[in-house]
Amino acid sequence: MTPEQARLDQERINAEVFTRRAEEYPGSQEQRRDEAQLNQQRKNGHKRKTTANQPAAEQITLPEMLRRFVQVTKGPMVIDRGPSRNVWRPHEFAALYAHCTAGKKPITTEWFTHPNRIVVDDVTFDPAEGEYPVLQAVRYFNLWREPQHDLTLAIPGGADPFVDHIEYLIPDAKEARDFLDYLAHCVQFPGVRPHFHFLLMTSQTGTGRGWVGALLRKLLGRKYAVETDLHRLIADNFNDILSGAITVVCNEVKAPASERFSQKDRLKSLLTDEVIAINPKYQPRRIEKLCARFLMLSNREDALPLDESDRRVYAVGCADQPRSPAYYAELYGRLTDPAFISSVWLYLKNRDLTGFNPGMRAPLNAMKAQLIESGRTDEQQDAVEFVRACPWEVIFSSDLYRAILGLDDGDPDRRHKVQSVAAVLREVGVQSFPRKVKTDDGTTQRAMILREQSQWRIATPAMVRKVATDCRNDLKLGHFSRTDLIERWTE
Repeated sequence: MTPEQARLDQERINAEVFTRRAEEYPGSQEQRRDEAQLNQQRKNGHKRKTTANQPAAEQITLPEMLRRFVQVTKGPMVIDRGPSRNVWRPHEFAALYAHCTAGKKPITTEWFTHPNRIVVDDVTFDPAEGEYPVLQAVRYFNLWREPQHDLTLAIPGGADPFVDHIEYLIPDAKEARDFLDYLAHCVQFPGVRPHFHFLLMTSQTGTGRGWVGALLRKLLGRKYAVETDLHRLIADNFNDILSGAITVVCNEVKAPASERFSQKDRLKSLLTDEVIAINPKYQPRRIEKLCARFLMLSNREDALPLDESDRRVYAVGCADQPRSPAYYAELYGRLTDPAFISSVWLYLKNRDLTGFNPGMRAPLNAMKAQLIESGRTDEQQDAVEFVRACPWEVIFSSDLYRAILGLDDGDPDRRHKVQSVAAVLREVGVQSFPRKVKTDDGTTQRAMILREQSQWRIATPAMVRKVATDCRNDLKLGHFSRTDLIERWTE
């Protein structure tokens, strides 16, 4: 076979193989043709063309990259200075822009070693600081960026549907005014965390409380207005959702009966702390200013484990009669109207907050009192009622639990009931006398101070014994019957 014949034979074999592969993989010829065209376009400096539904990789130059991205040495990580505030690990950042090259080398490689790139030590979040605050000789990158709205779109009276909906949701005029001030405060002073948080209660769903959370996401953006499950947030060790949060909406709040008091301290920390240890997955922990205002929604009277001493939860009773379907269709439709969003933003930005006190104590209103009582067991509520009615300031502990729980020592739940009663007694201020006291029968007893704690803590054991003994004699007259004693004392 001549060389020419061998060449023609090889071309024939190649053509058969190519045809067979094209038949096995339909469209491969078109794909190869498209790839060839794309390669030619890249050589000519053209960007890749995509369809409307096919997102294209972003093209960026090295000067743009130097202006836009920040390298954080702790992590390490790379952060976008733009509105997204996206965070990547170095290899993720390199993969994202691997198509952007200078010659044959990705520009990310050059960016990581460029002397003019922006480099900081760590990240923080504080709306009261600039973009690169320096605290104790450590330079930070501030994750806060004020939301931007086109205020030229705002129209006079454009926020009226928002105000009307809040006043419908919260029938009490003062509570509605406090809630509007609360929302305006988070827009005007995002870095100042109020000392209280709202719990919106209603017996019916579908009144539009969730619309407020959707509006906050439009006003502040999803980075700063987040939504999460409160119980999961308390129980989960990873809490990066709180990083940079201005508002946190928690739907269907309900404290599980088995964990109502075990999780109480964690909840108190979430509502009280001014700084928080952010623990994101696959990234180092960091300390961050906690600005989050919690907006909790619930249909249950046992939503949170509260007591009379609580000063953080502002419980509000909301409307329980939904409006017409047409009303809600129009209301939710406004969330896509830029003029409405800008009007609400301008209204909150300019609302007068002269009478608003972010450090005030949440009031003990009727709704909160109902929540407190509904969140207690029967034994706990019996204990509270007994302590409130008892005219004696000191009582022996055995007499107290006998009057509240009776003498059924064979009750298998007795120990648990004693523990739950002891927990609620601490909440209403009952304290133990520092020393055990001898009784008339020669035994020693723990005495409980029901009121005037500061005076009785420094009293002599003899004084405590006398009053507690008088109390015991009174209880004997009533046969330790809690109901009879309370009735006689209140009369």
